[in-house]
Amino acid sequence: MVARAEGAQLAFTYQSEKLKSRVDEAANEFGSNIVLPLDVADDAQIAQVFTDLGQHWDGFDILVHS
Repeated sequence: MVARAEGAQLAFTYQSEKLKSRVDEAANEFGSNIVLPLDVADDAQIAQVFTDLGQHWDGFDILVHS
């Protein structure tokens, strides 16, 4: 990933516990230890992920949802 190669710090989210292990593996491959639950259909989880990210960073520059 170009962003990581250029020094970006990455965080990853997963929709359900069923997917968590796959996302953990991907995060590990990209040198990230930030893996958070996030179902974008749940407003409370959206708010919580921003709170949790605030414990790691002062802010962030880009969000990719895919």
